[in-house]
Amino acid sequence: MHKVRAQTIWIGIGTFLFLLLITYSANKIYRIALDETKRNHQLLQKDMANAAANGISHYLSHIAHDLLAVNSFQQSPLIDQSVFINFIDNLSDHAMMDGVRAIFYSDVGGNVLHTTNDSLNSIITAMFNDRVDWKRNFTDSANIWFSGVMPIDVNGRDSDLYFMVVTPLVHRDAKLNTETGKVTGFLGEIVCLRWLIDSYIRSVNPGDTGAAWLIDGAGRLLFHPDHPEMILRDVYEISDDCMTCHTTFAVQRGMIAEDSPFGEYAVGNEPIKIVSYVPIQIANLRWIIVVSSNMNDVTAVIRNKFHLFSILIALLLIATTIIGLLLYLINTRRIRAEEAQRHSELKELLHQQICQAAKMASIGELVDTVAHEINTPISIIGAQADAMILNHKNGDSEELRIIKDQSRRIRDYTRRLLNHSQMMPFRPRSIDITRIIDETIYLLGHRFRVYKIDVQKNYARDLPNLSVDRRQLEQVIINLLNNAVDAIGNNGQIRIDVKKNDDEEVELSISDSGVGISNENMLRIFEPFFTTKSPSTGTGLGLSISKAIVIRHGGKITVESTNGQGTTFNITLPSTKSQVHEK
Repeated sequence: MHKVRAQTIWIGIGTFLFLLLITYSANKIYRIALDETKRNHQLLQKDMANAAANGISHYLSHIAHDLLAVNSFQQSPLIDQSVFINFIDNLSDHAMMDGVRAIFYSDVGGNVLHTTNDSLNSIITAMFNDRVDWKRNFTDSANIWFSGVMPIDVNGRDSDLYFMVVTPLVHRDAKLNTETGKVTGFLGEIVCLRWLIDSYIRSVNPGDTGAAWLIDGAGRLLFHPDHPEMILRDVYEISDDCMTCHTTFAVQRGMIAEDSPFGEYAVGNEPIKIVSYVPIQIANLRWIIVVSSNMNDVTAVIRNKFHLFSILIALLLIATTIIGLLLYLINTRRIRAEEAQRHSELKELLHQQICQAAKMASIGELVDTVAHEINTPISIIGAQADAMILNHKNGDSEELRIIKDQSRRIRDYTRRLLNHSQMMPFRPRSIDITRIIDETIYLLGHRFRVYKIDVQKNYARDLPNLSVDRRQLEQVIINLLNNAVDAIGNNGQIRIDVKKNDDEEVELSISDSGVGISNENMLRIFEPFFTTKSPSTGTGLGLSISKAIVIRHGGKITVESTNGQGTTFNITLPSTKSQVHEK
């Protein structure tokens, strides 16, 4: 059941991880494709904004160039004021067609001395008075200044947006033909912003839901096709009605601060917008052309393509789940069949082991009978041999001595065999462990001789006595020695080491030069009924019983082995001295 549960868990974990990987991969691919689509569209937006910015920059530079050209004529000593005015009128013939509403020149106070559009005189003066700080910075006739955009009501009509472009008229010393630095007036033009927007910005086509709009360097909105009510609103002076749509103006402020030319922002309940922007910088003028598009429209194509992909992913996930369930059911049935077969085999093995145990019990009883039957005639033979030695004339006979020694050997062996076969309760006694080891080696001597195995003993001096059950400890040593003989086969070596440690405990090590134990079997050698021997030579109970006996004596047993290089069993048992110290 543990195996079934473990494999079921692994199948579940594997299926879950696979589903998670597929979902993560699909989401990652979608995000990458989405980001790539957004970036490509933003690059297209930037190209459109850049084209509009280049057109406006060229137009404004052209206006500034015309003013500077007229200004240079004015400073010639050969040109009087009438000729200068004629230059202004000639310039207006073609400039008035390109968004210029008036060309003028004025004194330093902004009072108009001449203009091509008399209706704008008061407006020109108002624009001069609205911005006075700029006038202090002009000392060179090559300077150009752009005013801020202002709403102007012309002839009672709806107000429109205008801005002014001016250059100073600097006094020139006629004799030295050099500028004195004294400003005597200004030459300028009034330009209609709407004409500029119609010519360069409205032509930008970012899509049905996109828009191209314009803000200045002060953060004021100069044009937006969808939000005319927000014209000239400042992103730094936010009112409550602004925040009903916008949650933040961070992107707009980033445009002014020249951050990355790409961004995203949200307005009210509208979809998220992606933007690209390009600045325009001429003299003191700074405008930013922005192209924005709804995110949903930009990603609609990629989302439509991924709709089919999502369906395929969903089908794959469903198929994976079904396959995982089928694998689980098939695996469960297979493992249950294997478990049933294993239980059947284990039942048969237990039956054989029970029969073997019953057989061994019968053999034990037979050993008792045979040993007693052997002891009776051997005792008689030994007694007769003693009598014959006493009656021998010379008092000694080599033949009779051999008979007596061999009779005593048979009697000792049967006595040890009887002692080992007896069933006795657990009765620990103080005893010298080396005596138990020697008697056990004596009992197994015939096996060592048959397999030509050399047994080496290494006993430390002054070993303390152990409080152990003699019969049970003999059983442990016999099991370990028999296993060593089976592992060696022929022509090997067994080494027995006995010593005491610092805790007055006795450490017994039995090492062999056999085939060793594999790493897989090392984990199971103390399990009941586990054996690597054939059913006819092993029951799988020897090491399990040995471990139980050692633990019952308060000791511990461990094993060290290298496959192909032998095995060492280490037993640690408390001595009578260590038990006294513990008490």
